[in-house]
Amino acid sequence: MNKEKILNIIILIIIFIFTLSIIIIKPFGDLDELWNYNFARNVASGLVPYKDFNMLQMPLLPLVCGLLLKIISNQLFVMRIIAALICSSIVFLIYKILKLLKINNNLLIIIMFFVGCLYRDILCIDYNWMSLLFLLFIIYYETRQYKENEKILTVNPKIDIFIGLLAGLTFTLKQTSGFLICAAVIGNKLIGVKNRDDFKLFIRSFIFRLFGILFPVLIIFTYLLINDAFDDFISYTLKGASSFTNYISYGNLLKFNITGLLSISVPILIVYELYNVVIKTNKKQLYYIYVYGLSIFIIGFPISDKIHFVIGSTPIIILMVFEIYCIIEKIYIKFIKENEIIKKSLKILIYLINIIIVLIIFIYSFINYYKFTKGNYSELNHYKYIIINKALES
Repeated sequence: MNKEKILNIIILIIIFIFTLSIIIIKPFGDLDELWNYNFARNVASGLVPYKDFNMLQMPLLPLVCGLLLKIISNQLFVMRIIAALICSSIVFLIYKILKLLKINNNLLIIIMFFVGCLYRDILCIDYNWMSLLFLLFIIYYETRQYKENEKILTVNPKIDIFIGLLAGLTFTLKQTSGFLICAAVIGNKLIGVKNRDDFKLFIRSFIFRLFGILFPVLIIFTYLLINDAFDDFISYTLKGASSFTNYISYGNLLKFNITGLLSISVPILIVYELYNVVIKTNKKQLYYIYVYGLSIFIIGFPISDKIHFVIGSTPIIILMVFEIYCIIEKIYIKFIKENEIIKKSLKILIYLINIIIVLIIFIYSFINYYKFTKGNYSELNHYKYIIINKALES
C-alpha cells in the first residue's frame, strides 16, 4: 500500500471520528431525524412506502435504512451511525476533489477543518445529504476524466454507465434535484460538440448514461408495482409535492454570520463562474463542478434554511475555496516563494496548525464521547443510547 492510500485512510478515519462524535451526542428531539427514522422503521416493520404510510420524497433512503435497521437493530442509534458514514464520506470526497484541483496537501487539512465547522450543527440523516454524496462522486469522476483526457467530450462506457447509475440514484432519493442532476449528467457534454463526429460521440455517451440512470429508477418502479403502491406513489410524489406549502424565504439566510456571508457570495460566484467556465472557458477543469453545482442548488428552495442552503451550495463552495486558493497562491509566488526564511517559517506554521487541528479533533471527540457515556441516555424502545432530557423521556 503506497503512502497516498495510507494517508487517505488516516484522513477518512479522522473525518469519521469527528463526524460521529458530533452526531452521536445530539440530544433527542430533532423532528427531521425522527421523521426519517420513522420512514425507515416502517420499512423495517414490513410496511410499503406510499401504500401503508405517507411520504412526499422518493423512497431510496427509507428502503436502504429500513433494510439496515432490520439487519442490525431497529434503533435510532443505527441511523446516526449511517448518517456519520454518509456525512464523513461527503467531507472526504470534498478533500479528494480539491486535491484533483492541485490544492496544497497541508492547506487541504486546514480547509477540511473549516468545512467540518461549517457542517457541524447540521449533520444528520437526510436524503439531501445522500444526494450530495452521489453528486460529489459524479463530480470527482467527471473531473478526473477531464484531467486525464484534457477535453470535455469523451466516451468511456464503464464510467458513463457508472455516472448515470449515480445520477439515477439521486432521482430515487429526491425527484426535483434528482431530475436536474440526471439532466446535467446526460446533457453536459453537449457543450463540446463542434461537428457531426462530435455529435456522434455525444450520442454514445448520452445512451450509456441514460442506461445507467434508468437502471435504479426501473428497480424502484418495479418494487412499487409489485407491492401495488404505484398509484399512491404518483399521488404523493407528484400531486402531493405540487401542493407542498412549507416555505422559508432566502432572505432568512441574510444574517451576520458565515451562512449569511455565503448566501450573498454563492449567487455572485455563480454569475462570475458562468463567464469564466462556460462562456470564456478558460477554467474548463471547473466545468463539471459548476454545472452540477447549479443542478443541486435547487435544494436550497423553497425551504431556505441553513441545512438546505449549505447542502445545495456545497459544489459552489468548493469553487469558492479554489478561487481563494488561487489568490493566495499568486500572493505566495509574488512575495514569499523566493524568500527562504519566510517560506520555511510558513511551512513549519502550516505543519503546526495541522497537528493542532488533528489534536483538537481527537480531544473534542474524546470529550464528546465522555459526555455521551455519562449522559442521560434513553431506555425507550427504539431510542436506546440516545441522550435525552428526562422530562421529555417521561
